[in-house]
Amino acid sequence: MLSQDRQRIDEIDEQIVSLLEERYDCVSHIAKIKKDNHIPVFDTTREEAVLEKIRQMVSNEDYADSIIETFNQIMMVSKDYQKSKQ
Repeated sequence: MLSQDRQRIDEIDEQIVSLLEERYDCVSHIAKIKKDNHIPVFDTTREEAVLEKIRQMVSNEDYADSIIETFNQIMMVSKDYQKSKQ
């Protein structure tokens, strides 16, 4: 049973990595647009809207805070990545 659950997690992790790479393709494109147009990397309003939208997507409320924190971390790392491209 444990090995089956771990195998499923490995499969999900593979999907997450693929989706994160796709997300970073978008982040890279956005970083270029921001750089070319002298737009700041940090946008509080956008981040709050994204986190609220994520919260609404969560169907199991027990996971909501953890998922929001995960996305908050993803956005923090994305901002760092964008800053490195400025």
